[in-house]
Amino acid sequence: MRIAQWSIPVLLLAILGIISYGPIQKQVRAAELTSANGNFKQIYVALSSYASDHDGLYPTDLESKSPTVAACFDELIQSGKIDEEETFWNKQNALTLNTASPSPPNNISPLTKNENTTGYVMGLTTPSPANLPTTFNSSTEAGVFNTSVWEGKAIVAKFNGSVKAMHISQISNSPNQQNEGYILERRGDSIVDIFKELPEGVKVLPPQLAN
Repeated sequence: MRIAQWSIPVLLLAILGIISYGPIQKQVRAAELTSANGNFKQIYVALSSYASDHDGLYPTDLESKSPTVAACFDELIQSGKIDEEETFWNKQNALTLNTASPSPPNNISPLTKNENTTGYVMGLTTPSPANLPTTFNSSTEAGVFNTSVWEGKAIVAKFNGSVKAMHISQISNSPNQQNEGYILERRGDSIVDIFKELPEGVKVLPPQLAN
């Protein structure tokens, strides 16, 4: 059987493409992770500035019977603490968990659930314990995280300004929960779920699923 001369280079290119796809995807994901970390730091600064202007209170949506994280974050935009809606959006989360549109936000007020992939702990005030979480991603359910977004980790910002990709402790190996888990942390002699050990009146608001 004769093989056309042009088919050999094409075949080699296809093989090289397959080999390089994995590393390229890792580079893309690493860039997305770096971008998300930077956005979380911006949000922390904005939250702190907002609190200093509002007697130590962080943004809330208590007027609504069903508070949403988008409404809370829109307060930061309306007050001039955040300029770009894209600060609350991350493509990796949007594509993996369907928590927002895969296209960047349009900066048309107000911020909607289709433009937000970031979760928020509503009800915090200053001062508060430094180890309390303030914002997070990789989640569609309060206190439950998905391991598929950042290879078993979730980005969590805390009250002290730290931003870290934290390990997700898997719930179980059952088909329905194999990608789900909690964020656990050692505090003294105990290991606690940091999204359950919260002050009274504080509510964890995960990003909502996109339309």
